[in-house]
Amino acid sequence: MAVRQVLPEEYDELDQKLEKELPLSILGLVHFRLMRSKHLLREKMVLVDSWPHVSVLVIVDRQMRGTVPFAAGFCRGPDFASTLDTLLQTGSKGLSPPFYFVGCSTDVIDALIGQYKSANTCPFQKDNCNTFVYALPAENIVPLAMPDGFRETELTERHLDAVIKAWPYSEEMDKIASVEKWFKYTIFNFPTDDGRPVA
Repeated sequence: MAVRQVLPEEYDELDQKLEKELPLSILGLVHFRLMRSKHLLREKMVLVDSWPHVSVLVIVDRQMRGTVPFAAGFCRGPDFASTLDTLLQTGSKGLSPPFYFVGCSTDVIDALIGQYKSANTCPFQKDNCNTFVYALPAENIVPLAMPDGFRETELTERHLDAVIKAWPYSEEMDKIASVEKWFKYTIFNFPTDDGRPVA
């Protein structure tokens, strides 16, 4: 299967194709139209599995932008879960984990996770009913620069509640995904050179 990037001159046609796939394509279509109306698609990759017959769509940032990587899309059904997996792997190059994705039905997410033999090898984790998290392969991870005004701190899980309460974006982030899970992921998956957790 060849991953194909949709060109700007094909956006009108893609819009029509997604509209024909309603209600399955609602999140991908709304995201696509919103990004297009705000002229933000030039900062995104719009990937499909084939053209002109689209079964899977992934809209993702082209590069790391200092925010949590977030993608939206559409997948026609569980039979296309492995195709979605391929598009996500292609789209994730140059981003930092974890990577949040919305736009699939729960049966697609279950099929995506179910294609892996064990939870240890599966890079996907169900977050909410129509959201999943993709922990990027190590070769796709781009290290983040430390933003001005931040410093490294050694944290453990006992600090979690205080950090969540102190972070001004906790409430907004919780609408997308569990803030507690996000911080736990960060604490346990980003150790310093000597193995201690960092936030």
